[in-house]
Amino acid sequence: MALAGARAAAKAQHILLKGIPILATTADIRRMLARHDLPGVTDVAILYEGFAPKKEALITHSRPAFVGHNLRELVNATLSGSFITSEAVDYSESGVPSSSFGTGPRAGMDNEGRNVLLSYFPSAMDLSHLVPILDKYQLVNRKDAYFSPCQDGLGIRGVSNG
Repeated sequence: MALAGARAAAKAQHILLKGIPILATTADIRRMLARHDLPGVTDVAILYEGFAPKKEALITHSRPAFVGHNLRELVNATLSGSFITSEAVDYSESGVPSSSFGTGPRAGMDNEGRNVLLSYFPSAMDLSHLVPILDKYQLVNRKDAYFSPCQDGLGIRGVSNG
């Protein structure tokens, strides 16, 4: 078993960071990685579950050779005063299935940093009242707006590309 885990870690091109503060952004994580001067980092993505941050981030490397060195550098690393843990993972490059919209790196959304999540509206609220409020933000295509019931039934979640 340990040998299989070592082989998987040797092929891994990702590091999973755990204990990320819930309000941390990818820019915060990138600054922390820059402080540790980690080579080979090509991407940073916060992991989400149902559009809620999981307090985890996925660090992608250009080659598996960088993972071992970077894991050693991240021992006792802190982000916003919180100690974080890290481990090598073999994360599928195929991404999360389309049925898990809102889950996975970047909540399964492309165009990072250009999405807005509006959540927890009263279930009886008429969402047409939001249109005049959102018009001033010049959304690229309001037809791309996505509204779905919350899993907990507290309201409606809306995601709009802009």
